[in-house]
Amino acid sequence: MTVFAVDKAPLGHRIQEQLLARLDQAERLLHDSAVTHEAAVHQSRKNMKWVRAVLKLIADASGLDMMEEQRLCRDIGRQLSELRDADVMLLTLRQLVLASGAALERKDVAELEHKLEARRARLLDAGAFDTAFVQRIRDELGELARDLTRRPAPTLDADGIRHVVEATKADAAAVFAMLVT
Repeated sequence: MTVFAVDKAPLGHRIQEQLLARLDQAERLLHDSAVTHEAAVHQSRKNMKWVRAVLKLIADASGLDMMEEQRLCRDIGRQLSELRDADVMLLTLRQLVLASGAALERKDVAELEHKLEARRARLLDAGAFDTAFVQRIRDELGELARDLTRRPAPTLDADGIRHVVEATKADAAAVFAMLVT
């Protein structure tokens, strides 16, 4: 018979642990030479979006002011965005060619592909993913982790989080209704 351990830590502590784990993962990805810069940037951006969303959830559910931490997440994400955009545009162009069958050939988009490759190379050559850039991001991730560690774990309960999620759904539905009417 399998026995599962139940985490008895308060919800706020468990959420704080998850936030710190995501920040640590993002930092390790940027430092790991076995991971391509494309994968490191992509996964780190996903982690930062997740952390920022959870910080907003905590702020809404607990009333805590998390603006500084959310700003740090936003700033880190912005630094990673330009590189990610360059990678995605190049990948998308190549996928469009493949998906078009014979309707579009690589030679038809060669000029655009060359421009996108040059833009990506300029970003890399300009140090967008050099040691200083990675160190700056790692420093900011460390600052964010220290800020979260210094804070007491938020006092949260499942009902408070459920209320925030339901309110967010209602807000999204109202915005959607305004857009389509």
